[in-house]
Amino acid sequence: MNFVNHVKKKIKYKRDYDNFSNSDFPERVEIGTNSVCNARCRICPYPETFKDLPRGDIGDELFRKIINECAKYKVKSICPFLFNDPFTDRKIIERIKYIIEKLPNSQIIIHTNAGLLTREKSEELVNILRGGDSMNFSFHGGITEESYKREMAIDLRNTLDNMKTFFEFSRGKKFEINIHNRTLKDMNEFKKFKDFWVELGAKPENLKPREVVTRAENVKDQSVGNHILHKKLYGCAWDRPLKTIHILNNGDVILCCMDWRKEVVIGNVTEKSLHDIWRSSEYKKIRNVVYGKIKNNNPNFICNRCEIAN
Repeated sequence: MNFVNHVKKKIKYKRDYDNFSNSDFPERVEIGTNSVCNARCRICPYPETFKDLPRGDIGDELFRKIINECAKYKVKSICPFLFNDPFTDRKIIERIKYIIEKLPNSQIIIHTNAGLLTREKSEELVNILRGGDSMNFSFHGGITEESYKREMAIDLRNTLDNMKTFFEFSRGKKFEINIHNRTLKDMNEFKKFKDFWVELGAKPENLKPREVVTRAENVKDQSVGNHILHKKLYGCAWDRPLKTIHILNNGDVILCCMDWRKEVVIGNVTEKSLHDIWRSSEYKKIRNVVYGKIKNNNPNFICNRCEIAN
């Protein structure tokens, strides 16, 4: 990073931090309704960390408590997933309906590998998603069995069939559909990938190559991402500590979507309200560390290992 960009980022982070003082509640809430994924992506920590994540589905009472509080504060967006694929949750459609009932003006953001997105679920989902909602497919590797199996370890034909069905049902609908690919580095290969999906009805602008990150060094494959160690922290490029709260299926509130090993647990929603956790002294201290307001005495702090931090 050159000096000018570095200074610009520091100014932005200071402004973001200063503006946060008026925030009583996060803008975005991510809820892991379970900790199960059907894929084993090469670029994901899940194959190494799933045994350490809480088991079971989120309780209905806890889920409703979270959504009801989100409705009180009118959050901007809800993501009904965290370290899981949402369609491993048998109640996911029912949960999305509840979110829409309680938060009719909030955006719903879904990310899935589509391996479990059956025809029945697709048909039901496209009829409840609204304009402004966002359906995101994670599709790593190319459109070949060998490439896809290497990157995601699930069946390509099944995924393609499920995604094609969803596209068919989605014709004329107003919600956004994105396809994210983090592993095709060759632009010629990505063009083939893009052309394939455009022919099936995807919008070219919604086919997005994404940066591969180490998830704060939680990905086992050392060829993934840029391995860095920040000596000093100034802020988070995604503003996670200032805008988003992350809740596991047992109610634990963790620092962010990079915290696959629960290194920073700030509170639990079964014991306190989201508002009280968000405004707690524990959360304030973490934000002060991430935004360089106080010295961090732990060189192995998760944000020091994260490419999204600066």
